[in-house]
Amino acid sequence: MSVDPWVAEVPNNPISDVYRFTVPAEAVTEATGIEDGLVAVHGNFGPGKAWTTLNTGTSGPNLTATIGPLEPGLYLYEYAVRPAVDQDAVAFRNPDAPQEVTSKPTLSTLFVRGPGSEWLDDVAGGGELQTLGYGKGVRRDHEALVWTPPGTTPTARSPTRSCTCCRTRVRAHASGSSSAGSARSWTTSRSTGTPSRWWSSWATAGSTTVPA
Repeated sequence: MSVDPWVAEVPNNPISDVYRFTVPAEAVTEATGIEDGLVAVHGNFGPGKAWTTLNTGTSGPNLTATIGPLEPGLYLYEYAVRPAVDQDAVAFRNPDAPQEVTSKPTLSTLFVRGPGSEWLDDVAGGGELQTLGYGKGVRRDHEALVWTPPGTTPTARSPTRSCTCCRTRVRAHASGSSSAGSARSWTTSRSTGTPSRWWSSWATAGSTTVPA
């Protein structure tokens, strides 16, 4: 799934999780000012999430590229066009899609549901996202984003977890409800590049932090 209408799973395909990027040729010109350029999709679709390039082909008024089957997980990608083979590519995104990665506006996300990616999926109700200040003594000049799942109630008896990645301490609000699935939207918007193993260990704690 993606908020970008230019990408969708191939319908009625005998193999699931095959995705097609469909970019209107005129939209490329509108976004970059380049006509008849070489359009590609750059994304971490390779083995081990290696960055790869998908060159597009012409399909009527559109430029298309197909990839899959993709393993469950979260992928980053961007569109790029070269005026000529020996010239630099100009990155762009679908202007009709919301900006998802604040540190790099041209990046978009594609989430493939399946075993192992449940903790990245959206949680019904959304939960809470707040900024936590931290630091030694009176100096609290560092910040971290803290997410808690819906229905959690902070109490003085809540267990405390220490996050060594951002050197802060957060309360793991144990509510008895599952928190294994959630902050895909804000983890990607922070564009931290942190390995999923770190996120998963915190997504199951009831409270999750992201270094600001």
